[in-house]
Amino acid sequence: MTRLFAILATGSDAKTYSEACESLGVPTVVPSDLHHPALLQSLDQYDLSAAVVDVPPSLRSPIIRYFLRRETAVIAPMPLAVDLASSLDLLQTVEHLGWKLLPISPFRAARDISLARGIMAGGAIGDPVRFSISLSQSAQTSINGSRKLYDLAWTSLDLMTYCFGEPGSLETFSAPQIRFEAQYASSLRGDLFISNSVESSRPILLTIEGTEGRIDVGWHGSFFCHSGGTSSRFGDGIQPVQIQASLLNHCLEVLRGDAPPWVTTSQCRRILHWINVAQQSLDLRPAPLVPERFVHHAAA
Repeated sequence: MTRLFAILATGSDAKTYSEACESLGVPTVVPSDLHHPALLQSLDQYDLSAAVVDVPPSLRSPIIRYFLRRETAVIAPMPLAVDLASSLDLLQTVEHLGWKLLPISPFRAARDISLARGIMAGGAIGDPVRFSISLSQSAQTSINGSRKLYDLAWTSLDLMTYCFGEPGSLETFSAPQIRFEAQYASSLRGDLFISNSVESSRPILLTIEGTEGRIDVGWHGSFFCHSGGTSSRFGDGIQPVQIQASLLNHCLEVLRGDAPPWVTTSQCRRILHWINVAQQSLDLRPAPLVPERFVHHAAA
């Protein structure tokens, strides 16, 4: 069966998705004007098997609902809507009606993240004791079209739970930049830095420190260092084209019934939970002179 994908994305993201589909032999239709009043009606003529919806969050939910109502599978990056309430409402509708929604998170498809998880699981750095994740507007630009701080919270928290599981507690600070401090039942601790300031971008996305070594996953290269040894390069960094191709290939496997989805609606709900914890504390207002703090302990 020939699969035709609609690609609804902005700027370079539309080009990257299209190139990824081409590499997988998947034909596409790519609307040129996402703000055209007849955008959705223009797609009625196509027999679509799936749609990639990577538009700004303000447009995302109604477009996702359009495709799901016509029983077209939807591939959409998190966040799924413009705010927490809208995202939760969409998830409830999807679960109630049994619609085919495949939420995606870019770093789950990143080759270097997968390699880093393998190195960590193999015990090469001993027991993980500390990690840090750093995302900013400028660093995220090549992967996700949206520039909102809300997007970065979704992405960083999903990366945390993907690599380390859910924390026992999450403490949030708002000065000088938003920082989540995660604590686990073990000795593991972590910091997540998120910012919409270009000046805050860092070359390293993920650092994992262990009792016997360290892993750095960077935007342009990734490195492993055993305690007392020299640093070895194990990857080329975060590659947008590779990520999009891996995401779409995985989604094709899910649609064929050959694989379970990487992200489920229940996992989306958990990310919403942690974002809600942060927003209750910060409300995304300008940082105060004295850091606000809010501690949430996971339910027993």
